[in-house]
Amino acid sequence: MTVRLLDRYILSEWAKVFSLCFASFCGILVISEAYNWIPEFINLKTSFLNILIYFFYSVVIRISMIVPISLMVSTVFVLTTMNRNQELAALRAAGVGISRITAPLWWVGGIFTALLILLNAVLVPDAIEAQNSLLEREQFNALRSKGVSVLPTGQSDFLSFENTKKHRFWLITRLGLSTGQAFEVSIDSFDEKGRRIRSIKADFAEFKKINNQWVWIFKEGRDLKFNPETGSLLAQPRFTELNIPDYDEDPEVMLFAKRDPDTLSFREVN
Repeated sequence: MTVRLLDRYILSEWAKVFSLCFASFCGILVISEAYNWIPEFINLKTSFLNILIYFFYSVVIRISMIVPISLMVSTVFVLTTMNRNQELAALRAAGVGISRITAPLWWVGGIFTALLILLNAVLVPDAIEAQNSLLEREQFNALRSKGVSVLPTGQSDFLSFENTKKHRFWLITRLGLSTGQAFEVSIDSFDEKGRRIRSIKADFAEFKKINNQWVWIFKEGRDLKFNPETGSLLAQPRFTELNIPDYDEDPEVMLFAKRDPDTLSFREVN
């Protein structure tokens, strides 16, 4: 019974300090985010509710940093306080070892570790994507309200993408995920030595996912083939429609590759 009382006492003292540390670090984070983003949100005329939602996502995204720091500070503070009050000395004199005294704190650390692993795998990626979506939506709405021509969400101009595994380099003037269309597509294929062996130039392309694999259909263009030894053009037949099964690049990856990697979630990076 005495041991259970000891555990409850240590946990209650730790919980008080941990709550204060967690709230303080969250407050500092929100103040920092507000300093960085409030002027931007004012320019975008973002609603107060959306600003609060954005800051909430910021806390969720950084919770994997806030919790360990709060846990460390609160644990050190509690043990230091107990030592200053001679509580540790009294417990050790009563035959209770340090490992037993700190056992509830070890259990708490293990539980938080498991929770953080789960949050990083499930909740944090969702929060990053939702935060990016909210910011993009506000920027889109602000431009539209000013009468500026904007691209639909999930669409990009002047996109380049390199598939190093398959030795291909893509250039696309406009790519739209929502429409499944791409305009002015150029794809150069290279051999292991980096010599160009094929080049597809299409005015238009359609893409869709079939059986978990992306299928590209190129329209109105030329299929150029080169001699890798000399670089000379061997053939350039025109085509009305061309489908190459091996060309299965993911357009979502192409679009995300254009964005700052720091803004992507772990799920998007992979």
